[in-house]
Amino acid sequence: MLQYTFMQRALLVGLLIGILAPTIGTFLVLRRFAVIGDTLAHVSLAGVLIGLFLGFSPLPAALILVITVTFLLEKLRQTFQDYAELSLALIISASLGITALLINVTKSSDNSIAALLFGSILTLNQQDLWIMIPLALLTLFFLFIWRHKFFYLIFDETGARLAGLPVKFYNYLLLLLTALVITIGLKIVGALLIASLMVI
Repeated sequence: MLQYTFMQRALLVGLLIGILAPTIGTFLVLRRFAVIGDTLAHVSLAGVLIGLFLGFSPLPAALILVITVTFLLEKLRQTFQDYAELSLALIISASLGITALLINVTKSSDNSIAALLFGSILTLNQQDLWIMIPLALLTLFFLFIWRHKFFYLIFDETGARLAGLPVKFYNYLLLLLTALVITIGLKIVGALLIASLMVI
């Protein structure tokens, strides 16, 4: 089986996402950000369809939208700390609404919808690999070099702030890396499964 190029690509990206998603998921679960992964997965689905509707490449369009929503979520979380979960529910609902609308507008086929929801690892092309592999390696690199600061922030945010650690910056950074992982995993395992991979 591995003599086929598409199987080699599938194995490579499968290993990458299998390492990457649980790694960042550890930080998210400990930080109690687990639901954010599911929210951003729905946003990425809407981003792909917006890209298709506007005639752009789906993956970069999803990445741009997910990063934008990531910063919006963190801003809302800091501004309305007692009602942070409401913003997640609103964004999930809005994303699902946009997705449902654009599926009809773009007249997406059942196969393309299934690929968005559950991934299509065997149909990845060389261009996908050129985007996914550098992003995945870069994300792993940043998680490794900043792991101590992330753990400090997770277990003692007050202490981290008193120690002079830029808490807001590292919160944004963790969410940005999460956005990258979700965008990478969207075409590999789909919007529904990538969030599960990050928390299970």
